[in-house]
Amino acid sequence: MKYVIRYVKPHIPTMIFGFTIKFTGTILDLMIPYILSYIIDEVTPRNDIGLVIRWGLMMAVCAALVLVCNVWANRVASAVSRDSIEALRHDLFYKISYLSSSQVDAFTIPSLVTRMTTDTYNLHRTLNMIQRMGVRAPILMLGGVVVTMFIDPWLSAILCFLIPFMILAVARISRKSIPLFGKAQIAADAMIRVVRENATGIRVIKALSRTEYEKDRYETVNSRLNAAEAKASITMAASGPLINLMLNTGLAAVIVVGAWRVSAGAMKPGAIVAFLTYFTIILNSVMAISRLITMSSKAIASAGRVEEVMMTPQDMEIRPWTGRPETAPGASPDAPDMASGKRPPHMEFDHVSFSYNKRAYNLSDLSFSLEHGQSLGIIGPTGAGKSTLAQLLLRLYDIDSGQIRIDGRDISTFPLKELRQKFGVVFQNDVLFKDSLLNNIDMGRRLDMDAIDQAVDVAQAASVILDESTRLTEVVDGILTLTRMDQLRYQVVPVELAVNGFIEERLECLEGFAYSKNIKLVFQPGEEHKIITDAMLLERAFSNVMSNCIRYAGTQVAVAVREKEGDILITVTDDGPGFPGGGTEHLFDRFYKGKGGNHGLGLAIARCSLEYMGGSVRAADTQKGAEFEITLPQDCRSFAPDERTEM
Repeated sequence: MKYVIRYVKPHIPTMIFGFTIKFTGTILDLMIPYILSYIIDEVTPRNDIGLVIRWGLMMAVCAALVLVCNVWANRVASAVSRDSIEALRHDLFYKISYLSSSQVDAFTIPSLVTRMTTDTYNLHRTLNMIQRMGVRAPILMLGGVVVTMFIDPWLSAILCFLIPFMILAVARISRKSIPLFGKAQIAADAMIRVVRENATGIRVIKALSRTEYEKDRYETVNSRLNAAEAKASITMAASGPLINLMLNTGLAAVIVVGAWRVSAGAMKPGAIVAFLTYFTIILNSVMAISRLITMSSKAIASAGRVEEVMMTPQDMEIRPWTGRPETAPGASPDAPDMASGKRPPHMEFDHVSFSYNKRAYNLSDLSFSLEHGQSLGIIGPTGAGKSTLAQLLLRLYDIDSGQIRIDGRDISTFPLKELRQKFGVVFQNDVLFKDSLLNNIDMGRRLDMDAIDQAVDVAQAASVILDESTRLTEVVDGILTLTRMDQLRYQVVPVELAVNGFIEERLECLEGFAYSKNIKLVFQPGEEHKIITDAMLLERAFSNVMSNCIRYAGTQVAVAVREKEGDILITVTDDGPGFPGGGTEHLFDRFYKGKGGNHGLGLAIARCSLEYMGGSVRAADTQKGAEFEITLPQDCRSFAPDERTEM
């Protein structure tokens, strides 16, 4: 907990300010019941309405000031807890980022995730609660007791008798609950690990028909978590009812003794009302302290888990370089060994041994070397150590014995960032971050587009998978659309559409595909035209024609719009090979394959979609490439027969 407190220290002046405001509001809150008793016992018997109003206004002002102070102090508390835990999360994330792979394996990823999320949230909530109730609740409890002593010492003695027992009970229960909450967090780590493994390996699980097995495995860890949480909750659950029992017993005693003293003339009715109000205040304060202690128990357990990560020492030591000048940082890799006159190997594994669990070697006494320009293929079954070699070379793990050298220099003498920047690595099970494909390739390195293009070309498998999955989706969707049209089951939804705006929007959506093919999109808008058409059908037809042109274009695809004889003409031209021999006869047939083309439905869907709305599309070969002309009526409703618009 001491480590976490250091993040609070910069905010201590702000916390003192918030505590001062909270203290002021609490003192004013304590005055309200006393003023009420004074009005009942002293002001009301005088039958002076003006005096009653003045004292009533004083109560209202106190209540308003209490509200302002509490709201102000709570906002200060929220700001302090937010900023403190934000700084802690920042440092924790930074620390986790620089843990070695062996340290990550020791903590486990699910455990690190819960420490980063659940544990820091527990600390945030507790710090906020301490500032809100850490001053107010004790002052209300102790202040209430002090005021009740002035009202009636006999009744106050009941409270003084009960409060130590309540504090002792809460303290003993909290002491038992802290390790229980720690065990609950460990159980939560195990459950998250199973969930993560299932989410990652869902395809493998289904392919091997292991769904029921994984379900049972999840039920096991979930039951353990429930049992751990139940044990901790049951322990802490005893504090609330126990305190309630004590306070209700005390309240009954106060009512009995108070009634006896009023009947005996030793107390006034207003004092009884004030005393019961203070008793309620004390009750709520004790309950708030109990909740605060419960949250603190969780926070202490969470703070210990966070501190364990933050205090983990760096195990990737950067050893001092004491080698030859030709292997010094910044030296040319082509520099020869001064002693032998020969260059050292570009990469060298010298009797390397390594073990993940430090019990049995995964790699034993491995040696090989590569000269500049040489390539080495390593073949072996799963688990043979192929990926391990790459991880050792990047120093994600430290070897147990031997040496790994780059240009004659031990990799342990390189700063980690410098070492890893020397390599380009694609792991077998890589991660696709939730971002654009461009940013997944760039990874914040601000690479130029030539470097990104090169990376895309090298990773051919990625582009093939993406293209094929997209094409398959389009084929299935196209078949469904054509089937509905053939059966006259497609319902035309006419809307007013600005043609220029529509084309600009579609070109923007196609920019990524065009960029991957190094094609420039050019739009030559005419006058703005508005038509009544089915936006989805038009989008499908236009996109299919554009995709075909982009696929076969040389450098650019141009789009132009004009009006002809009351119709709207959209002309799409490319500078590709066109249609050698003028072969456009079957171009719009379903599953037609031209020379070097694909068995597709794109152009067939385009034609059917346009004809469904009273439009058309034609293709022609030009001297500069291919040309498609899309004709659209001003209003598609006149070309949609009633039977076509019925479902």
